[in-house]
Amino acid sequence: MARAPLAGRPLLSCDLRVPRLWTMNPDGSEAQVLDESVGWDIWPSWSPDGHRIVFTNGRNLYTMTSGGGDRKRLTNTDNFDSEPSWSGDGIRIVFARDPDGHHGIGTSSDPQAR
Repeated sequence: MARAPLAGRPLLSCDLRVPRLWTMNPDGSEAQVLDESVGWDIWPSWSPDGHRIVFTNGRNLYTMTSGGGDRKRLTNTDNFDSEPSWSGDGIRIVFARDPDGHHGIGTSSDPQAR
């Protein structure tokens, strides 16, 4: 589960039994699925301004708006890109990459960044 950066914002979580991204109030009410795409949506991370989310689906990274729209693929690889996190300014994303069983670190820019 990743908490939104601003107090009072919904929580973003990933339920591995049903691998989708959800928002909900802190008390669990008003749960809403953000994305119905095929694949496992895991390792979500809010952008610093709370307007976008980066996450892993399959082997690649994607971003979308906090409401679940405007889904964009960031990486296209046979590697496994995971555990994304935003830079403080919200322009770059750092993530773990596992090429051929060796762990590494990668970076990408969000196409929707300022």
